[in-house]
Amino acid sequence: MDVPEHMTADPEASEVLRAWTVTEGQVFSVQVERWNDPAAWGMLLADLARHIARSYAESGVRTEPAALQRVIAGFRAELPGGDA
Repeated sequence: MDVPEHMTADPEASEVLRAWTVTEGQVFSVQVERWNDPAAWGMLLADLARHIARSYAESGVRTEPAALQRVIAGFRAELPGGDA
């Protein structure tokens, strides 16, 4: 995946997360130093969930609300004490 062009023009832009899928699950690289408060990561995850749902809707696979509900269900299932 290419870096969006407008990112290179913004001197304040910085990469904070990379994610890969592998046979064993997922591998992540994060820059936790970017924000002092872990709540900022919660905000990032919420923005990411909405972006993913919008992408599913744009592709015609699901509606945005339906896709967002599935993202949230998967998130909850992976948290301690979560349920699908």
